[in-house]
Amino acid sequence: MFVYLGITANKEIIRLLNQYASESNLVKDLIKPLWDSHPHQDVRVCLTLTILNFISKSNSNDDRILIWKILEEAADDEYLPVIQSLFSADRGQSRWPLTQLKNSSDPLFITFVNRIQFKVLDHPKSLQARSLAWSTIDYEYADTNKLIEKAQQLCIQFDKDANTLWETAFQKIISLYKINKM
Repeated sequence: MFVYLGITANKEIIRLLNQYASESNLVKDLIKPLWDSHPHQDVRVCLTLTILNFISKSNSNDDRILIWKILEEAADDEYLPVIQSLFSADRGQSRWPLTQLKNSSDPLFITFVNRIQFKVLDHPKSLQARSLAWSTIDYEYADTNKLIEKAQQLCIQFDKDANTLWETAFQKIISLYKINKM
C-alpha cells in the first residue's frame, strides 16, 4: 500500500498500526494525535491512506468526526502525494483503500467524493492539486449540478488558474452529459 514512500516512514506507521491494531480507540488514541503533530510529509501520506481504511469501519460517532476532520485537512495539504492518496487514479483501483466502497456504490463513497474530493477542486494553495482533482475526481459519484457549476465558473474565469484548469473541467462536463444521456 505504501510503495512510493520512504522505508522509514513505512516501517514506523506499520509498526504502530500493528502494535495497536486490536485497540478500539486506534483513531482517537494513535492516528489523530500523530496527524496533529504535523509529521513528516511521507508519514502524512501513510496516515491518510490508513484513515481511508477506517472510513466505513468506524462505529463510534467521535471516531467518524475525527476521520472526516483528518480527511478534510488532508484535502488542503500542500504535499501532492497526500492529495493523490485521496484519489484512486495513482494507486490503481485494486490497491486504493476505498475501492470496495466505490465498487459497491455505497452512499458513504458518494459522501467522500462530494465532501473530500470536491474540497481539493478548490485547494487554497496548489494549482497542481486542483489540476489533479479535476483530472481524477470520481465524477460519476459527484453532485452533478455542483460539479457542472464549478466547471462553468472556471470556463468563464480569466486568470492563470482558470487558464490551466478550464479544459479538464470542460471535459468533465462533457463526460457528465454523456453519462446522463445513457
